[in-house]
Amino acid sequence: MRRTPEVRRRYDAQIEDLWDAITRPARLRRWLQPVTGDLRLGGKFELGSGERGQILGCEPPRMLKLS
Repeated sequence: MRRTPEVRRRYDAQIEDLWDAITRPARLRRWLQPVTGDLRLGGKFELGSGERGQILGCEPPRMLKLS
């Protein structure tokens, strides 16, 4: 059986500000690590430590689905 984890957190912030923080590389690297790649729907990305993924779904500002 295949399982998919889902991560949820609550932040004391406006949704637009949170969306910007998780989708803009300059802000993302401040709290996660550098991210490079094709940061569009269907694009592939890589974290600074070598992990890779793909952008599978994106419905701003409420849903971001990554592999």
